[in-house]
This record gives sequence, structure tokens and C-alpha cells, in this order.
Amino acid sequence: MFPGTAYCTTRAASAEKLLADLGLAFTLVPAEELRFRVLFSDTFDWALHRAGWALEIQGSGYRLLDRVGGKVIAAAVESSAHAPRFAWEFADPRLRSLLEPRLKLRALVGILTVAGRGRRFTLRNRHGELVGRCDLTTLQLERGERDEPFLVVCSFGTLPADSPLAIQAARLCRESGWEEAPPVVLDRALGRARIVPGAYSSKMAVSLDPALSTREAARRIARNLTGVMRANLPGIRKDVDTEFLHDFRVAVRRTRSLLKLLDAVIPDGVLEEFVPVFRNIGRATGPLRDLDVYLLKRGEYGALVPPVLHPGLEDYFSELGDRRREALTRLTEYLDGPEFLQALDRWEAFLSLDPAAWPGGADLADPPVGLTARREIERLYRQVLRRGKRVTREGKDRSFHRLRIRCKELRYALEFFASLFPGTQHGQVVRRLKTLQDDLGEFNDLCVQMAHLEALLEGKADRPIPGREAATLGALILQMHQRKQAVGERFAGTFAGFSRGKNRRMIKAMLA
Repeated sequence: MFPGTAYCTTRAASAEKLLADLGLAFTLVPAEELRFRVLFSDTFDWALHRAGWALEIQGSGYRLLDRVGGKVIAAAVESSAHAPRFAWEFADPRLRSLLEPRLKLRALVGILTVAGRGRRFTLRNRHGELVGRCDLTTLQLERGERDEPFLVVCSFGTLPADSPLAIQAARLCRESGWEEAPPVVLDRALGRARIVPGAYSSKMAVSLDPALSTREAARRIARNLTGVMRANLPGIRKDVDTEFLHDFRVAVRRTRSLLKLLDAVIPDGVLEEFVPVFRNIGRATGPLRDLDVYLLKRGEYGALVPPVLHPGLEDYFSELGDRRREALTRLTEYLDGPEFLQALDRWEAFLSLDPAAWPGGADLADPPVGLTARREIERLYRQVLRRGKRVTREGKDRSFHRLRIRCKELRYALEFFASLFPGTQHGQVVRRLKTLQDDLGEFNDLCVQMAHLEALLEGKADRPIPGREAATLGALILQMHQRKQAVGERFAGTFAGFSRGKNRRMIKAMLA
């Protein structure tokens, strides 16, 4: 925002004094009034901020900046009638290529808007020669209410560090108590707005002590997951992007897995009440998520079939889009309804209780979580090994599905208790498990997608399938079948790598 030589202060009253001091050294000639608005955008999970970037938007102009040094990484004017929300919507190829790996499926959302007002002066020396310019700008947040300025900036443009103006400006500004201005004011603005960047993360972030009771650990993990659910509800309702529902459903699945994993320390009455609650939430959110997954396959499906079949693909995705709008309406009604809202309130009320006061919990054992974590991770790992051998021996779709569930349970357990295993082995185990899960996930996705397409062709849909669409769907099924076979054959090698002695020794060392 302020490249080059610039100084700032939080004391708006000192601006006139600085102008007076500059007036003693130079002749200040008023040039023009300055007014501008800058919108800073990022994703809900702060993908750009985590990368050290800031995205400034002024009208149709976009600038991607290094947040610390202020270097312009990319800049473009987007002529689209609608402001780009997703990385793939940017017309500028450089900006698009930089944003795609960071934003992925996330939409850009406005974080805050900074309004600037000020004056520009030309500076002349005692001979009347033009030596530069000076912009004195007051910055404040634009947030629907009167807000006091949070920064006053005096900028002189880009000057050589040894130029007379740069030296004189530096001396006068420092004598007045001004400091060098940040080239990007985002972090200052966030502080003024009391916005904590990175406050949201879908990743598990619960610190546990090995001596902590398992019940208290379960409560802390569950509260973290409930916070993720709550945080994503507005984005689901507003349909900002598909990742809000994805993160919400992952938090629900993790909660269900937690209740199953630690059922020995959770009272039966609690399980009887809340296991069905989270199962029902999963079912209610499933149809929209399924449609999101199918619609996100648009580009992939287009690459699987020849161009002559693309019109049928357009028919298919048009129908999916209509169904998605209906599913979103139904889900929004459910999320705003008493069944869901009251259930979540009851769950949070339960989690606010001291575990010692959990009804029916006095008769249950409550060992240290360090002991529980090691026992449960080892148990799940052994189950994964047994089921993996069965998959490589039988190769049945159902066996793949069951192994996928066990791997997911093991992954969740490793995430829940990550803070108990600070060494490097934990990260290596998770990475190798993820490689196995990638194969299982792809295999399962292909099974589900093929079943969905086959159901359409067999007339199980609530609409007739036109001939050109049927031809396209048939070609897709054939391509998916071939990919499924390839993934199944590849899995044997992936599982062999996961179950080999080196990996077993690593897990044993981690749990020691």
C-alpha cells in the first residue's frame, strides 16, 4: 500500500506538526485530495496469511503482496462483471497459478476494508525546484460505524536511500516520533479490528498431558470438535464454498469416532443419547456433500470421455446442480430447526460439566490418557494389519470399505492424541497411513461413483435419462472400472510398504 519511503504514527494530532516541520525544510504545494478503499481478502482458514501473503483489492485491481516486505508478487485487473471468488475464476494466468495451490477449493472472503483519506503535496527546494512529493494519509477501518483512525502515514514514494529528500524526511519523521511504516498495513488493521488471523483451523489442536484422565481428555477433544462445527455453520448456510460442509462433517465423524474409541470411560446414558444424535447429523448432511463431490468431478469427468460425449456430460451436471440447490435448502432448514439446534446445545451443556460429575460415571474406570492412547492406537493398528491382509487376499469391494473405516479410526486416534507423541515418529506414521488412505479413498470414491451412475442408467433416478447422457454415463463407468482395477492392483504394494517391519518398528518406538 505504501511502497518506498514511508513513516507512520498512531497519533493523528502529530500530523500537522510534521507538516509544519517539513514546511521549514521544503516548500509544500497542495496537489490533490486522496481517497481510496482497500479490501483485504483471504479464505476462511487464512490460507494466504499462512503463506505470508496479503491480497489487496481496489475496485477491479488485485495485488498479491508479500505481507512482510511489501513486494508485489502479482498484480492484475479483472474485467469480469463479478469479482472472482475462487482461484480458477481469475483471468490473469499468473495470479491464478499462484492462488490455485493455496486456495484450492476455498472461496475468497472479505476480511476487512481500510479507508484512506489524505492530501498530496509537491515538495520544492529553496530554488523552487521540484524534489519530490509527500502523501499524508489517515487510515481507518470501514465497518459500518464511525471508527477512529488507526494509522497516519507520511509517504514519499520510492527514493534512493542516500537522496537528500530521503535523508531529510527520515530525520524529520524520526524527530517527530514517527516510525517506518509497514509496506502492507493488513496486520495493523487486523489488530485494530481485534481479528486474530488463523483463529480457525479444522486440524486437531488439543494439548494433553499423559497423566490427564481419559475422561477429561475426551471432553477437551470433543469441545474442540464442537467449536469446529459451530464455526462452519454460517458458511454452510450462506453456501460460501464446499469446504465448510466438508470440515463440519469431518468434525462430526471425529466426534462419532471419539465416542466409539473411548466408550469405556463414557457413561452408557451419554452414549445412548448422543451416538444417535451425531449419526443423524451425518445422515442429514450426507446428500448435499455427495452432490458436492460429484460436481467437483466435472473437470476430471470431462478428461475421461471424448469431446463428442461432452454434451451428455453437461446434461448430467446441469441436473446435479438443480438437485444440489434443493439439497442445500433442505439442509439449511434442518440446521435451523429445533432438532439439530437443541441437540447441539445439549451436547455443549454436557461438555461444560466436570467429568467427575458426569451422570453414571462414578462406576467407570478412568485411566491416564497416556495409557489409553497407547493401548487404543496399538489395537487399531493391529486391526488395520489384519484387515489389510484380508484385502490383499480377497480383493473384494466390501473388504476395501471395511479397511478404509479402520484406517480412518486409526488416523483419528493419532490426531486426537498427537500432543502425547512429540517425537518425529508420529508424523512419519501419519504420513504413511495417509498414503494408504489415499489409495483406499480413491477406490471407495470410484465404487460410489460407479454405483451412482449405474443406478441412473438402470432407471432408478426420478427422471428419464436422454440418449446422449446415457452414452456419456456408460463411457464414464467403463473408464472408472479400469481405474478401479488399477488402484486395486496398486494397493498391494502400498499396503506392503505400510505393514513392513520398518514401519512396525517405528510405531512400536512411538508407543514405547
